[in-house]
Amino acid sequence: MCFKHFSGVVERGQGRGQELGFPTANLKIDPEALELSLGVYLGEVRWAGSPPFDALINYGLRPTFGEKKLSLELHIIDFSGDLYGKVLEVNIKARLRNEQRFEGRKELIRQIQADLKQAKKILGNVSG
Repeated sequence: MCFKHFSGVVERGQGRGQELGFPTANLKIDPEALELSLGVYLGEVRWAGSPPFDALINYGLRPTFGEKKLSLELHIIDFSGDLYGKVLEVNIKARLRNEQRFEGRKELIRQIQADLKQAKKILGNVSG
């Protein structure tokens, strides 16, 4: 099931996802055209010649880092590689939570781990 579909070109970000242990593909988007509430989502992503991959998607202002510009970042589950310049097709399947500000990196990492665990449960990828 998909409740939102969009596409965008991967552009360079600030590398924070990689530093946190959760590399992201940052999509160049038009926020007005997206019509999506700020938050964390579960979705599916693909690009030319790829199979579909599950992804955690963050759409927001990254309040933990004091950002003021909207961004759309995807952590593609079980994928490692260079996607800069590629057009990604994204299907959002579920909303996991609202965007929130964390006191620091450790708290943010813990929450991303929890988001990933929740996503895998939804996908049926968790054993035991």
